[in-house]
Amino acid sequence: MGDDSLSAATRPQLTRAIEIYSKPLSRYAYSLCGCVHRSQDAVQDTFLRLAERAEPIEPDDRLGPWLFKVCRSRVIDQFRKEGRMKTGADLPETHPGQAETASPVETTEIADSAAAVFAHMDQLPPNQREVLRLKFQAQLSYREIADVLDLSVTNVGYLVHTAMASLRQRLRTESDLLG
Repeated sequence: MGDDSLSAATRPQLTRAIEIYSKPLSRYAYSLCGCVHRSQDAVQDTFLRLAERAEPIEPDDRLGPWLFKVCRSRVIDQFRKEGRMKTGADLPETHPGQAETASPVETTEIADSAAAVFAHMDQLPPNQREVLRLKFQAQLSYREIADVLDLSVTNVGYLVHTAMASLRQRLRTESDLLG
C-alpha cells in the first residue's frame, strides 16, 4: 500500500488516530506479549489495517475498541505462529497516578505500591488481567471492552469486579503479613 492509496481527506484522520491511540495501543500490546518489537509490529499492523479500511476513518466511539480488537488479534496471531503467549508484563509508564512533584520518598512509596499491585495482577487469571488492562490502562468502557474481547457487558463487569476483589484481598493479606 502506498501513500497514493490514501485520500487527502483520510490522511489527517489517520494521523489523528495515530496521535491518539499509538501509546495506549503500544502499552496494551506490550502487556500482552512482553516484547517491545512484537508490540510495535502489532501496532503498526493495526494502523495499516485502519488505513486499508474501505469505510472512512471517523473519530467516533467505535474507533478505539476496533483498534484495540485489531491490535489484540495481531498479537495473538504473532504468538500462534510461535505457539506461545506471555501472560503478564507491563510497561513502566503504566503508573499514571504518580505526581511529577512527589518527593523521593513519596515516589518510592508509589512505585512500591504499584509494583505490588502489578505483581498480584500477574497472578490473576488471564481474562481478569486483560479486562483490568483494558479498563485502567486503555481506559475503555465496559461496552468497549466487551466489543474488544467478544464478551457480554455483564461478563466484563463480573470479571472486573472479581479481579478487583481478588486484588484487594491479596493486598490486604500482604499488608497484614508485613504490618
